[in-house]
Amino acid sequence: GGAAGAAGGARGKHVVVVGGGIHGCSAAYHLAKRGARVTLLEREDSVAPAASGQAGGFLARDWGDSATREFHETSFAMHAELAEELGLSTYRVIPTLSVRGGRRGAGHVEAPWLDGDVASATLMDPTPGATAQVTPRELTEALADGARRLGADIRTGMRVVGVATAPGSSGENEERVATGVRCVTEGAGEKEEEELVEADAVLVCMGVWSAVASEWFGLPRDAWPLTGIKSTHVVWQSRRAVREDPYALFCAEDENGCHLEVYPRANGDMYICGIGGSDYVEGDRLREGGDCAAASMVEANPARVEAARRSLSALTSEAAGEPDEVGACMRPCAPDARPLMGGVTGFANAYLSAGHNCWGILWAPVSGAAMAELVLDGASSVASLEAFRPD
Repeated sequence: GGAAGAAGGARGKHVVVVGGGIHGCSAAYHLAKRGARVTLLEREDSVAPAASGQAGGFLARDWGDSATREFHETSFAMHAELAEELGLSTYRVIPTLSVRGGRRGAGHVEAPWLDGDVASATLMDPTPGATAQVTPRELTEALADGARRLGADIRTGMRVVGVATAPGSSGENEERVATGVRCVTEGAGEKEEEELVEADAVLVCMGVWSAVASEWFGLPRDAWPLTGIKSTHVVWQSRRAVREDPYALFCAEDENGCHLEVYPRANGDMYICGIGGSDYVEGDRLREGGDCAAASMVEANPARVEAARRSLSALTSEAAGEPDEVGACMRPCAPDARPLMGGVTGFANAYLSAGHNCWGILWAPVSGAAMAELVLDGASSVASLEAFRPD
């Protein structure tokens, strides 16, 4: 009854998802699985152009607080299911260590490749199987491909500039409806022609850039107060010792202003963040004309690259030489560090899912499933969204 009936109700409903990061792609996949007709619009020329393609992909089941515990536990389990469903090669369960640099003594050091100045390296979570890692780009692309196989139209190079709205059909109900999404081809310059993509429902999943979308719905500029915490990361590629003994590391703060987080990838790449010097980006910096108006404009801080190299090379010889890859991204964070998820104020068929902070990759499966249920059924059953309402 219930699921089949709901799927029947969803069939043919056209949902436009704005944003091709992991949250937009997860929502598109879960909507398409339910039989909705989905169009996803992404400004850049591929999905996962921002934090979803640049993040570490660390997953922890039991690290939530009272408001987020259900999200942590449900989504952690969903990651394992999706890895099988989508045929991912990079997902696996790994142990996590708390590392303190300093003179090497008699203290036990768990990871054999931590062969430098390590005073201690101990398991953070003694429960086996409670932490894992995935390469976020692979998961985001697999979700987009999965949605596409189910009939979704994934359109890249499309910059959304607004939403077409109309009064609601009920006289007493003052809620408006979004009737379509206005967009232009990115980079078209003076030849720019606006296109209207008609919609039965609109879901905004633009990460930190969701902050600028509130005005599309006639809301104040600061209605969705998101800050982009812009941080640099580095990667040392193909380290055999790291591939053979994978451990995630959380390191104590050091004299270089780093509190390193080290995430080993399935191919032996060693991804490093927590290297300090973050920039807090908001307001006009995120709008057209700002220095961080698009994902492709977000650049690494060279001084922090050097700090990371100094810090990590003190702990392990695997960080000898310059890193092979350098990047930066902005994780979207609301003032209370909780996501904004729910209906757009004053609209019957418009929704927001953004601001997932440092747990954006972990929470993407449950967020996508919950938003699909909210859009199609009027409520989420997979997890409660009550603590995250954007109004």
